[in-house]
Amino acid sequence: MKVEQNLQKSFYLSPVGVLEITANRSKVTSLHFLNREKETHILKNKDLLKKIQHPVLERCKKELKEYFEGKRKKFFVSVEFLKGTEFQKMVWKALLKIPFGETRSYSQVAAAVGREKAARAVGQACGANPVAIIVPCHRVVGVQGQLTGFGSELWKKKWLLEHESSHKLFNQDTIPIQREK
Repeated sequence: MKVEQNLQKSFYLSPVGVLEITANRSKVTSLHFLNREKETHILKNKDLLKKIQHPVLERCKKELKEYFEGKRKKFFVSVEFLKGTEFQKMVWKALLKIPFGETRSYSQVAAAVGREKAARAVGQACGANPVAIIVPCHRVVGVQGQLTGFGSELWKKKWLLEHESSHKLFNQDTIPIQREK
């Protein structure tokens, strides 16, 4: 297991609550929702939300802002998984392949990583996901499409899925070119 020192931390106020972002010199190592107590502390101490001079954290916050504005469908900030089993890391990499605005069932993700009978283990890996939103565990649902198992409050998963669904028609990778007449 690789553990790196010199991690920096920042916070981002999103429509689904305060997010805590941690990064090393070159990659985001965690992004997670704060519990109510920590969120209240951050909101009372607004200085903690101020911009800090760290290029990875600032890029991540910029991409999150664009995501929440409906302008970004894909994240380009690099992530690094400092902790996790090999299976968990395989699942997290598979989650990165789920397109914006789409969902997959736990069993579909299990099949994608070559472990067809490991749907429960996929659920556990999703619950241990260290980089929420960017590694989109919120796009994994029950086999019937039901919202299940979200490490944070289930309403946040619903909000993220509805947000993506409402912005799915716009494809950021296809920018219309206006031709001169």
